[in-house]
Amino acid sequence: MFRKISIAATALLSVITINAQKNKNNQVDRPKLVVGLVIDQMRWDYLYRYYSKYGNDGFKRLLNKRIFFK
Repeated sequence: MFRKISIAATALLSVITINAQKNKNNQVDRPKLVVGLVIDQMRWDYLYRYYSKYGNDGFKRLLNKRIFFK
């Protein structure tokens, strides 16, 4: 009995996911590349504490032209 329920549930979930993937008209345009930058052993407040010491093509550029999500 449990085996029949498992097979039915798997088939139902497969059909649901296939139908969800077919509806592409409502999808949002995805970015081509997403980059996450992690610097080990650097506290987040150092980015702002030493802002005046950074070059324009380094951390300053990343801080000024970034998109940040909390």
